[in-house]
Amino acid sequence: MLLFTAARRDHVERRIRPALDRGATVITDRFADSTRVYQGATRGNLRRMVDQLHDLMIGLEPDLTFVIDLDPALALSRSAARQSGEDRFEDMGLGFQTRLRDGFRQLAATRPRVHLIDGNGSADDVAARVLDALP
Repeated sequence: MLLFTAARRDHVERRIRPALDRGATVITDRFADSTRVYQGATRGNLRRMVDQLHDLMIGLEPDLTFVIDLDPALALSRSAARQSGEDRFEDMGLGFQTRLRDGFRQLAATRPRVHLIDGNGSADDVAARVLDALP
């Protein structure tokens, strides 16, 4: 949890904050909400600690978050097909993936800026849904 927070802080300092200060729009893959779910919701009840660390060390929330929502079994099969070598979370199995999905869905239910996007279909289908969801 501390390493993820440190990495996110570094990313904010080096990339996100300078871009925001220039008036740029920032789009990033994985940020505060991923940490909340991956570290806080799936590994015991650490959510409060994750939120406290985030507030203390980062203090920046996204304006908008899209969560690509997909059946966990299908998500695992897609991940395996990519053969990216980045599979430590996938190696934790279907139960872990199900807890992740539940955590992201709960987050979307409690934070209006978090939008679930149907992850079924092609990459182009999903991208079109993201674009349609933009304000």
